[in-house]
Amino acid sequence: MAEISGGQVTDRSGAQRPSHPVLTCVSRVREALDDVADVDPLFATTEAKKAMLTELTELADRVVALRNEVLAAADDVAADTAVRRTAIWVADATREHPGRIARAQDLGEALRVRYQHLGAAVRDGRVRMSQAEIVVKALDKAPPSVSRELRRRAESDLVELPLRQAGRESFTISEGVGGYVDQCGVHDGADP
Repeated sequence: MAEISGGQVTDRSGAQRPSHPVLTCVSRVREALDDVADVDPLFATTEAKKAMLTELTELADRVVALRNEVLAAADDVAADTAVRRTAIWVADATREHPGRIARAQDLGEALRVRYQHLGAAVRDGRVRMSQAEIVVKALDKAPPSVSRELRRRAESDLVELPLRQAGRESFTISEGVGGYVDQCGVHDGADP
């Protein structure tokens, strides 16, 4: 278990790391997971299992969103470790697939820079990561003639769309961007 003291965090290996609110959060989550590591969910009620599954899925998304945001804000890590992208260093340090981490960094950058409203909705759990990926891809595919203001309006409207749709229907979000752009008088990059 990590201990927070004197501006430093002691991680599981005993190494001292700088303190930061995100590291404090990581420490608390890790400690909570350690507390239930030996708990067998087999004997939980069906209702408890339903709650566990939905809550853990939502929590996992929020953790991934936070990790992606840190990736997007960590160009200094790449410079400090002499790698081209932070994702390369993270993949090596965590034994994760480099392509997977690179995609996470790209999504984190999109949510941090281009689609901040969507990023906030993902971080606070209102929008699922899978839905955010679809919205980002769809907005990025909009024709160049679509103004920045129209993209912002589409983003704002699409943030609310996943809240109204079941998970299996979220694939229609990308179609929603095309429809939204068409409603505003722009189709295939040309005025109608």
